[in-house]
Amino acid sequence: MSIPDLPKAELYAYLRTNKSDLISAKKDGIKFTESISCKPVVAVREVKTEATKEAGEDDSPVHKKDTIDVTVVCNTANFCDSHMDVLTSDSYSESIQAKGISIPHIADHKQSSTSHVGDVTAVYTKEIPLRELGLVQDGSTTALVMETTIRKDYNEDVFKFYQNGKINQHSIGLRYQEIKLALNSQEDDDKAEYAVWNELYPKIVNKELVDKRGYFWAVSKVDIIENSCVLFGANSLTPTLAIKSDIDIPNMGSNILTKKEGSKMTSITLEKYTELQDELAAVKESQALEVAKAVKAERNRATKIISSAKTFGIKSESVEKAVEKGWPLDMVADYFTDIAAEKDASTAIQTGAGDVGSADALQVKELADQQKETSFGGELEAGLKALGETEQLFGVMK
Repeated sequence: MSIPDLPKAELYAYLRTNKSDLISAKKDGIKFTESISCKPVVAVREVKTEATKEAGEDDSPVHKKDTIDVTVVCNTANFCDSHMDVLTSDSYSESIQAKGISIPHIADHKQSSTSHVGDVTAVYTKEIPLRELGLVQDGSTTALVMETTIRKDYNEDVFKFYQNGKINQHSIGLRYQEIKLALNSQEDDDKAEYAVWNELYPKIVNKELVDKRGYFWAVSKVDIIENSCVLFGANSLTPTLAIKSDIDIPNMGSNILTKKEGSKMTSITLEKYTELQDELAAVKESQALEVAKAVKAERNRATKIISSAKTFGIKSESVEKAVEKGWPLDMVADYFTDIAAEKDASTAIQTGAGDVGSADALQVKELADQQKETSFGGELEAGLKALGETEQLFGVMK
């Protein structure tokens, strides 16, 4: 039974009303951790190899065998998977005690008598630092670990892919036996569910997911049916920890979010990646806004300079200088005042010459003023248009 995508208040009401049916559905039959698209991105760890020799052998090349000893993480506790399920640290205990190495290691959850990929030699839980599992965060979690001798005669393809470091995901087939609903709700009707939330929430590795949804299913007891090597798993904190073989095994490659060889390896969860993408978008928007504000301020400054220049009759060359220098308006006003004073003195001389018989002086001045106005106006109009287009580019109103 799927959980509808509802607002939290309605979601809590739905979970509260249908809790028994939802738990029954989860317990019904064998569950497999199917592939998901929202799994955490983890760094592919380097495969550690160690050549072995029989007692009494010399240093000559070791005889190659058709077996590989692998140690894999089958599942990790305190990690919320795609089904909003969180297995507790002791959820595996009874099943391990009852079945031990009879739990098979198979491929792709194909449950048949010929599906074994190797001989299981140990099954146990172990506290493993999250950084060893590929997450760039402190802390640790309980892992379900399986040691298996992978045999070429059982499954040659699986043997080959383990040998070449291509298998790094595992998941388990299981039956849920004990489940409780955890709700981040302080309503009186949710006291029991809120108590489960408070008990387990501090231990959850990927809190971003449960914070977003406001609930999870606490699975406190499971029956482990099998462990499978898979392409992807719902819980992706399930790498191959080590490989021990007489065969030379190349190092495993890194994932797409891991830096190149020689640099520090890093990885992030999808939730963190999304958060960083949102932050980057916010920064870009903020930068664009600041640029637009600066453009608008410069446009206003240029407009006022232009208006002042028209009042004083200042030539375009002087206006360009004032704009390019970035002078404040009070400095521009002083600059234009000085130019106007010099212009007035020059005009007085030219007018005097005209009065004594040089009528051409006034005509020359009039033509020059007309030319200046035409050139000046065209340049200013083009400049203002460019500034206006820049404003529109960043979406700022004039």
